[in-house]
Amino acid sequence: MNSQKPKLSVLIPTYGRNTELLKLLNALNSQTLSGKEFEVIIVDDGSPIPTDLSDANFIFPIKLIRQKNGGPGSARNTGIGYCRADWTVILNDDARPAKDCLESHYRRSQSVGEKVAVLGRFDFTACALESPFIQLLQNTDLLFNYIDIRKDHTNDWNFFWTCNLGISTEAIKRYRFNSDVFPEALCEDIELGYRLHLDGWSVMFDERIQCEHDHKLTVKEFFNRAVKLGKYLNRMGKLHPALQIIREGSLGEENKASSMSVLPYEKVSSKIERFLEKIEQEKQGVTLSTEALDQLYVLVRKILPYYIKRGWINEENGINHSDVISMPSNKVGVSIIILSYNDIARTQRCIESIKSTLPDAVDPELIIVDNGSTDGSIEFLDKQKDIKLLKNLVNLGAPRARNLGLAAATKDWLVVVDNDVVVTSGWLEGLLRHSFFDPKIGCVGPVSNRASQGQAIKLEALDSSDNLKAISHAIARDNFGQSRVQPLLSSFCLMFPKKLLEQVGYFDEQFSPWGFEDDDFTLRATIAGYRNKVAQDVFVFHDEYADESKASARARQLELNWRKFCLKWAGKADLRYGDPTIVSGLIPNHQKS
Repeated sequence: MNSQKPKLSVLIPTYGRNTELLKLLNALNSQTLSGKEFEVIIVDDGSPIPTDLSDANFIFPIKLIRQKNGGPGSARNTGIGYCRADWTVILNDDARPAKDCLESHYRRSQSVGEKVAVLGRFDFTACALESPFIQLLQNTDLLFNYIDIRKDHTNDWNFFWTCNLGISTEAIKRYRFNSDVFPEALCEDIELGYRLHLDGWSVMFDERIQCEHDHKLTVKEFFNRAVKLGKYLNRMGKLHPALQIIREGSLGEENKASSMSVLPYEKVSSKIERFLEKIEQEKQGVTLSTEALDQLYVLVRKILPYYIKRGWINEENGINHSDVISMPSNKVGVSIIILSYNDIARTQRCIESIKSTLPDAVDPELIIVDNGSTDGSIEFLDKQKDIKLLKNLVNLGAPRARNLGLAAATKDWLVVVDNDVVVTSGWLEGLLRHSFFDPKIGCVGPVSNRASQGQAIKLEALDSSDNLKAISHAIARDNFGQSRVQPLLSSFCLMFPKKLLEQVGYFDEQFSPWGFEDDDFTLRATIAGYRNKVAQDVFVFHDEYADESKASARARQLELNWRKFCLKWAGKADLRYGDPTIVSGLIPNHQKS
């Protein structure tokens, strides 16, 4: 490194993009500013394959520092300590600076007042602009809002973008990037810009300082970025409450609703995403008209808040975005375990309703566990070639029968269903949708006309199958995407991932023949850190008891198992029936209902 103090320091964080970095360095080799007048500081932020510059020749002094991966903010904090010039230019590793970029930065650094950073342009390369979606990003405010920025005037912290930015070296050393809270390339720059703003700093935009962005951002990457943006806007709002609202994403008052559901936007957003990807394929290399870009802009703006809000809520609920499961393109394996004990008519009706509503996106496995039926159910079930039938010689009770079915299941998602249940179109997709949205999901249950745990809803008389379909459709339409956390759920229809079963175990068979085994199972899921939810947009019909003369016997059975439940979880059996305090101390506060 030359001992003479340079006019400019160029700071470049990099991660895993050696080819792109070399292209940038070659562009810096061709600068009009003499190579003796600037230095380049590169910080390899823990690249899997370390950055290698051994075979490269440069006309400027260069220093390569390696560190463990900490994000671009951390890399800049490390690199700024090696910058010797009074003014530092921060570039991305995929930047392609014009030949006079550094000279223009230096000239502007000599003319701006104190506490002013200088931002240049960061347009996409001609190669990247072959993509219709990149054309959209280039010509709108969806990525870099150059439309609203004031030229040759000072602008606020919203434009503190570290893609092509010049600033006093001492300012970065003093204020530093908050890389602990913002470890990714999102909001780490504008958060620093906001803190600088509080101390009187502003951003001067000079469009003559040209730099290009050699990166093709796909439709999927853009919307994934929006989810992450929501996450970091949430953090920024908490770190700086005085902001009240974050302009980017137009979250507005809805920021306050951390429990707000974003699923109602899912159907339209996925359709628009697919449409954009179709345009991307069909119009590659075609320059879109202004009218076409305007139409695409309206579509993207319509759904962009959905993705940002999703990230906001993920952060609010402690969900790591990288763990979030999206609705997969491949078929989803679902094992459906149905219990059967006599009552052949209900069993037939239940099976038929499930078979007729299986979506194409599901790879199903139907498992019927018969608990010693004597009414012809076995003979009927034996004829069903598309089910796996498990036969018990005697009635082993619901917990034991379910466990046998669960042990035989081979798919990643499990659903237990009683044979007095009738489902309608969309029920399985609905439960899956709620499950995929939350990687911490435990059990998901529907609402019904007859259920415990607050899953029952008041309905008009269900006097026909058409009436049932109409009611189910109305509930799905009016409550699409709505759910609530519910620590305990009923097992008349219950979905959960197989990994949960592997962690919390099977249904406790001490509760045979039935009663409180579902409370016990779902409570264990909650205690293990999973989130159980009621899908308020999924309705499943649960038939009334066939023999009301046995009501007193059922009440005695529930009372008996309530005492078992109390003894297991409270250590004593004489607690008031249904007393919620028995489990309140076991449930995390954020999951109490």
